[in-house]
Amino acid sequence: MSIETVAVSAPEIVLDVPVQRVKNFRELPDIENFYRFIYENDLRRETKMLLESIWTAYIKRKKQQRKAEARH
Repeated sequence: MSIETVAVSAPEIVLDVPVQRVKNFRELPDIENFYRFIYENDLRRETKMLLESIWTAYIKRKKQQRKAEARH
């Protein structure tokens, strides 16, 4: 398993994260802590709404990019 340096949101924060498959993504400690936080604070509904809005914006942007590429 190789190690990559990943910059996270702030330029001064750099993490050494092993390259993993998508399957193992949920097993990362930060992700497990995030899931636990959501569960313990009963934020499942709000989290679902937030993730749906992010996903919708992502899909919309991808469609716009595909249309722009098709024009060229």
